[in-house]
Amino acid sequence: DGQSTDQRNTREAARAAQAAGIVTYAVGVGKVGDQLDQQELYSIAGQASRVLTADNYAKLNLLKRELTHRTCSGIVDALHQKDQKWIGGVDQFGPELAHQDKDHE
Repeated sequence: DGQSTDQRNTREAARAAQAAGIVTYAVGVGKVGDQLDQQELYSIAGQASRVLTADNYAKLNLLKRELTHRTCSGIVDALHQKDQKWIGGVDQFGPELAHQDKDHE
């Protein structure tokens, strides 16, 4: 729903996850201001762009596509960055491989 039962522990856990490099999202169910604590959702997500809300549980399924798109595109971006670092690091392995080839001649 839109409010945790222990806001202090929720905020601390979210901060610890974010400090560890984990990208967090918050999904709230209810009306902002009524049932949803907007500030708590922001603290869980780390930034407003990672907060998603649904007016009720019936509409929660509609957020699935949006959340999947956001999280999967983040994974693709991270893998792309990793590949770029690896491709850039190929030269670092060159001398080692060349040295191994000389040992086998």
